[in-house]
Amino acid sequence: MAAFKPDVIVHCGALTHVDYCEANIEESYQKTVVSTKNLLALAKQLEAKLVFISTDYVFDGIDGPYDEAAAVNPLSVYAKHKLEAEQRVLADSTSHLVLRVTNVYGNEARNKNFVSRIIEQCINKQTLTLKLPFDQYATP
Repeated sequence: MAAFKPDVIVHCGALTHVDYCEANIEESYQKTVVSTKNLLALAKQLEAKLVFISTDYVFDGIDGPYDEAAAVNPLSVYAKHKLEAEQRVLADSTSHLVLRVTNVYGNEARNKNFVSRIIEQCINKQTLTLKLPFDQYATP
């Protein structure tokens, strides 16, 4: 990275499997919070801007849609770690951008997003048992 000397570092890494994080708290912390701390130090060293990809999970879902000033209330381990990472970026960096994204879809190597998993199960003629929220709204 020092040889490349980027102007901007986009940090989109984290342990994003929300249910897995509940049972693997330390791994979640390492891959979400500690990785952010390490990239903050690198960004400072390189005098690069840090773009941190966060999540709308930092909210509890009770009173959306949310804006930048809305009160946070993370409910899951994943959400708590993303919020802590966000707070580190906001406190430790003078040149940053925090994006709280929602509903990420598209092709990905691990095939983890909701739509991809349904498509794969249909292609493989698997029986689907879906437990879907009926009261969830997103504002991407």
